Amino acid sequence: MPVFAVPTTLSAAEWDGFAGSVDHSRDTKDLTVYLEATPTAVFLDPAFSAHTPRDLWATTGVRALDHAVETAYAKNAHPFTTALANHALVMLAENLPLSVKDPDNHDAALKCQQAAWMSIIGVHNVSLGLSHAIGHQLGAVGIPHGTTSCIMLPHVMRFLEPVTSVEQARMAESLARVQGDGLAISAADRLEDILDQLEVPRRVSDFGVGRDKMAGVARAALGDIVVRESPRPVDESVIYELLETVW
Repeated sequence: MPVFAVPTTLSAAEWDGFAGSVDHSRDTKDLTVYLEATPTAVFLDPAFSAHTPRDLWATTGVRALDHAVETAYAKNAHPFTTALANHALVMLAENLPLSVKDPDNHDAALKCQQAAWMSIIGVHNVSLGLSHAIGHQLGAVGIPHGTTSCIMLPHVMRFLEPVTSVEQARMAESLARVQGDGLAISAADRLEDILDQLEVPRRVSDFGVGRDKMAGVARAALGDIVVRESPRPVDESVIYELLETVW
């Protein structure tokens, strides 16, 4: 049967045929690919999304930023999707804070919806990476989907910067045009500025998840399907160190 989607968040699941489910006996999120489930049509309605709680709108907007960042510097990145991802970064940086502050700013909300689409439209061919792999498994222990990007993305970007410096410099330049301060600030630091504006959660411990869970999250993340596309090789100890940073 054809699927029609009317999204109310910016997580962008409506643009692909991927799904996730949690196995609580293993504290693990498993991903499923069923391309036939990709919606036939997606209706973007900023007036409808005005009813979405602003904290949910903000955190899923950061998820869209995460899609843009990870597809732009993926190992199998493509110039077409990278160009879309970089423009999505600009649109989200400009409009996400505005639409979080005012749910009736339909122009800003629609631009966020379009940017979320642009950030993930190539994901059937260009893989997501380390931030998503860890984020999926943080979701399995109780942290909301978009919030995992708020927690992990800047730290993963800094870890990957040695091998993605060209791409991250381009991101920093794009975000600098929005923020307009003329400072030589890294892409990760500029992203942190956006997270400050949005006032989103930034630590695992904010959700009552114990430090004792981090070893299991690291183990599950290493087995996540998208971790293999990390531009820099990782092992369980590297992921655990990143989790310790954000706990």
